[in-house]
Amino acid sequence: MRDEKVVDLGNVVRFPVERRTTIELLHGIAPDAREVSLLAETYHVTVPHDLQERADQEAAEYILNQVPDDGRERADMLRGMLDHAVGAAVAAVLGSRRPAEAANAARRELADAEAGLGYWLHDLQRTASEAAIDAAEALVAAHSRTLEAFGVARAVGMAMQGEAWAPRDLHAEADWLLAAEARRRAG
Repeated sequence: MRDEKVVDLGNVVRFPVERRTTIELLHGIAPDAREVSLLAETYHVTVPHDLQERADQEAAEYILNQVPDDGRERADMLRGMLDHAVGAAVAAVLGSRRPAEAANAARRELADAEAGLGYWLHDLQRTASEAAIDAAEALVAAHSRTLEAFGVARAVGMAMQGEAWAPRDLHAEADWLLAAEARRRAG
C-alpha cells in the first residue's frame, strides 16, 4: 500500500490580487482588443478610436501645465494620476464580468428552453439579446478605460523618467518590433 498525503485546503483564503491596482495587473486582465472588436461589431456598439493616444496627450498636457517641475509633490501627483487611471480601468474590467456572466446565463437558459420547446421562448430570446448587448457595452467601456489608463501610464512614465513627451509614432514602433524580431531570429 502506498502512503498518500491528502492536503486539506479548506482553510486557505485566496489573496485578492485584483485589489492591488497596478499597470501590470491591468495588462494581465485587459480585454482582448479582438474580442472587443468582434462583440462591438456584432451588437453595433461604438468603440472609440485613438483613445489611448488622446489620453496620453491629455495627460502630458496636464503634467506640463499642472504638475510641478520637480520635488515630492510632482512624484505624488504623477503617482496619483496613474493610480486613478489604473484604478478606474481595473474597476471597469472587473465590473464588465457581471454583465458577461448574466449574458452567458441568459444564453444557457434560452438554449435549455429551445431544447424543451418552452412557451416562454420569446421572452428568453429578448432577455438573452439584451443581456448580450449589456455585456458588449460593458466590455467596450472596460476596454476604453484600459486604453485611457495605458495612455496616462505612458505620459506619466515619461514624466517620471524626465523624458520630454512626444506623441507615439506607431510606424516607428512597428519598424522597431520587426527589426528586433529579425535580430532575434538571426541569432
